[in-house]
Amino acid sequence: ELVYGGGYVATAAKTYLASRRPGSYVILPGASDPLANLGYVDAMLELAAQVARAEMPRPDVIVLPTGSSGALAALSIGAAYLGWPTEIVGVRITARVACNAVTIGIIQRRTEAFLARRSATFRARRRGPLRWSLFHGAIGPGYGEPTPASIEGARQVERLIGASGEVTYSGKALVGLRAIARDPAYRGKTILLWNTLSRVRPTPSAGARERVPKSLRWVLDAEAVA
Repeated sequence: ELVYGGGYVATAAKTYLASRRPGSYVILPGASDPLANLGYVDAMLELAAQVARAEMPRPDVIVLPTGSSGALAALSIGAAYLGWPTEIVGVRITARVACNAVTIGIIQRRTEAFLARRSATFRARRRGPLRWSLFHGAIGPGYGEPTPASIEGARQVERLIGASGEVTYSGKALVGLRAIARDPAYRGKTILLWNTLSRVRPTPSAGARERVPKSLRWVLDAEAVA
């Protein structure tokens, strides 16, 4: 059963009501729940293994797009676990009400608590503070709203990695990366762009449009145009 949530408040209310149903399972917006976040904690350990093999230098700064901020929270936890002084910079692509110090702190605490319940030594082995910040200069009018810079950024992403860029995540992440690289505060530092863009472009199955509620058909229509 597919239900269109609407805005942030309406979606939160509808999600809460749905979660009260017996047998329900809640996946938070952006899948930024502790279990999903473990993938990015583990990804930091994989990055550390690459650094240890001298395949790349240890980054001083990691830049990535951030909305619900699960990836940002998890990467900061992974860096702290490693004892790296690396700063995780999230290029904000959604409203401040959904992406701020409070929401990110909640995700970090919930993820660390989840890990601590499953590994008694995890919290004790954390060797540094959580270092992160937000870059606010790329969002433009709002989530999903293109800007001239993000349109050009999306094109540049495709030229760089061969995957079709888009204007919300990858395009605005590149806008943020360029601004951060020009900032004198980051001069001389090794900066890594963490690309969260998937090459997979799912295709709706035959008859999909007719099976979804009318309130959601615009999603499939927009995907067809893209």
